[in-house]
Amino acid sequence: MKIHLNVKFICDFNECNKSFQSKQHLFRHKSCVHLNERKFKCNEKNCGNNFSLKSNLIRHKRIHSGEKPFVCHFNDCNKKFSDSSALRIHMKRHLNIKSHKCIHNNCNKQFVSSSDLHQHIRVN
Repeated sequence: MKIHLNVKFICDFNECNKSFQSKQHLFRHKSCVHLNERKFKCNEKNCGNNFSLKSNLIRHKRIHSGEKPFVCHFNDCNKKFSDSSALRIHMKRHLNIKSHKCIHNNCNKQFVSSSDLHQHIRVN
């Protein structure tokens, strides 16, 4: 109901002034961004990584388990990924979607991912 009332919760931390639709989102922002709280701990032996968001811990744990729940179904490709964003980038390669453009003079090259673009910039 508050969303329809356009109630905003504003971050007052060092003039951040970022606004949120809920008090919970504001609290999460403050604890993750400004206070750098990392209360979600990886319990794998010799790991020691901590995360501010539970979703980041879940994604990280897939490194240890080898779980890859995101599957490409494009033309029976069936390649698997541990992260949904990696699957999205992979799908862009199938579809040849190049949304990252080089801004250097006389270079009209475009790339599927920002990492491909950054690699191009480093090499050239």
